[in-house]
Amino acid sequence: MAISSLWGWGVVRFVYQSTDITFPYAFGNLSFEHVKRRNITITNAIIDHSEGFRPLLDVQLINFSDSDADMLASLMGILSASSESGLPITIYHAYESGDAGSLLAYQYTLDSDISPQQIAENVSVGQTINLSFIGSSLVASLPTNTSGEPQRDRCYDSTDMTSIRLYDSTDNTAKRSIN
Repeated sequence: MAISSLWGWGVVRFVYQSTDITFPYAFGNLSFEHVKRRNITITNAIIDHSEGFRPLLDVQLINFSDSDADMLASLMGILSASSESGLPITIYHAYESGDAGSLLAYQYTLDSDISPQQIAENVSVGQTINLSFIGSSLVASLPTNTSGEPQRDRCYDSTDMTSIRLYDSTDNTAKRSIN
């Protein structure tokens, strides 16, 4: 029996200009905001005009070792540089080096505050950082990438869709979450 996951299996990879960081123990939630214009006719019929889908990504990064701390420090540099330049970050949601032809990635900008959580006091590891990203442009359709059968001797971290954020056409700034 083949086991597949919508949008693949793997780890989260961040790419910004010449900096490339892959977090093997990250996990997250990929969702798509449906952006549309809504018109209501004189007879109260609703006519929606879809503009596309905006990718939204929430990731949790975990500091398990010294190398993770170094990668987190590099990521903070990427986030700062992206913020200063206004250039987006490419994020691969389910990265595996052997998957080069079918990688799912979008351009993102940071959409959250940065607040490291200290899990274990007075130790050099055990922090988590939760980050939210918003796609810098719309995509025309939802992706249909699925993983193949995973190798049985490996452990995988997955990014899956467990909630949908809907665009509220009556208020450009409002988003509702459906869980």
